[in-house]
Amino acid sequence: VAGRNPFKLLGECEIALDTFLPKNAHESSTSVLRVLLTKVALRPPFLMGEVVSRFSTWSEIFCCLRASCHIPLFGGFLPYPVPEHGWYYDGLLWNSLFVPWRTFGTRDSVIKVSAFGHPGADIAPRRFVLPPWFAVFPPSQEALEGMRAMGYADAKDFFEGTQRRWGG
Repeated sequence: VAGRNPFKLLGECEIALDTFLPKNAHESSTSVLRVLLTKVALRPPFLMGEVVSRFSTWSEIFCCLRASCHIPLFGGFLPYPVPEHGWYYDGLLWNSLFVPWRTFGTRDSVIKVSAFGHPGADIAPRRFVLPPWFAVFPPSQEALEGMRAMGYADAKDFFEGTQRRWGG
């Protein structure tokens, strides 16, 4: 377990993905899951946002999800390699504030979730803004349980409001 050592987080992430990611995840997630990544290139633009939504193999979805966790410095200085795609950091370096997320059909919807209160998020902390260092230095178990309860309440508030607006 990583404990309070942020340099062990990615190893724990790999163990969790290997343990919990279903063997058919590449089939069930293609065109349903979109993974936001920051692609690193040797020529300008050096950093650019990329969304991966098609996965040919279990290894490919594993690598994309693992790359989405690759925080510079804590994951090393080099980006994480995703075979057939390139080298990546997590999606944090991509300025998603200006991304016009869109849907592809009238019945589609996009719900933006932010643990740190991103201004454009549909579900985000409303009562308490989390310190950014919680991303790499996790708080106590008691604080995590409180954050889970607050996240549940924020999601519940969002979906109850959605039902009132859309009559669902």
